[in-house]
Amino acid sequence: MSYAYTPGLSVASATMVRSVRRLPLVGEVVSGIGNQVKAEDIVAKTDLPGNVRILNVANLLSIEVAEINEYMLKKEGDLVAQNEIVAETKGLFGVFKSQAMCPTDGSIESISQITGQVLIRESSIPVVVRGYVDGTVVVVGGGNTAMDAASESPRMGASNETMAYRGSKDKMGAYSFEYDLIIGAGVKSVFDASPVEILGNDTVEGVRFKNSKGEDFVVKADMVIKATGQAKQGSFYEMIEGLEVDSDTKVKVNPENYQTSNDKYFAGGDAVNGGAEVVNGAFDGKQAAKGIHQWLNK
Repeated sequence: MSYAYTPGLSVASATMVRSVRRLPLVGEVVSGIGNQVKAEDIVAKTDLPGNVRILNVANLLSIEVAEINEYMLKKEGDLVAQNEIVAETKGLFGVFKSQAMCPTDGSIESISQITGQVLIRESSIPVVVRGYVDGTVVVVGGGNTAMDAASESPRMGASNETMAYRGSKDKMGAYSFEYDLIIGAGVKSVFDASPVEILGNDTVEGVRFKNSKGEDFVVKADMVIKATGQAKQGSFYEMIEGLEVDSDTKVKVNPENYQTSNDKYFAGGDAVNGGAEVVNGAFDGKQAAKGIHQWLNK
């Protein structure tokens, strides 16, 4: 069990709004980090595939299905218009031709020599995602949770973003590649910035920070994401007789069976490694389960 803890943080009257904006398919993010957006601004766009129409060319021309390519006037990928002739027979003396006409605007998606049919994809359907809220984002924290919040910013209504961390860059808990990723995307970073107060009356207007010199400064924002990490329950550990922890309040265990200094207790995951991936916690749990089984069957 753990809890979020930010020393000295008080919250003024404010409203925080988070709006995740997602496209239904892969598309283009129009508004990147560093841009100010309004609620009605288009932040991303894509095109949904149009409906598929089937044209039975073999039946219309009274030909063998395997011969369909000989009579096609269009090939796969070609654009076609409604009522345009896409296939026809040679006729008799250039007349009495049979024709297959396109039922809609679109493109030729496939021509089948198995069924004698042509699949026509109708024109794509444009889809846009709007900002939903006006926004400028401040992410408070320097761990991987903060990196996740920062990288999600392009999918939110606000995309002008600043990440603030109370320590120096080299003390951040986040992976370096995660930090490089968000900086490459245009996120601003502020270090030596301890959050003091979220400013605003009816809505968020900014965050007041204090550096190690005692100097106050304000970063303007209308959205704040609290990603300040978690503190370990050291007081809980003190209730377990003989349980040893290190200077970072991580539980000491036998690496072979994950048994603690108190034989009745086994530990793993964040309590032991200080915070890693879910897969690490799952592995520790399996190893501890084996250790418990061996200890009970001595």
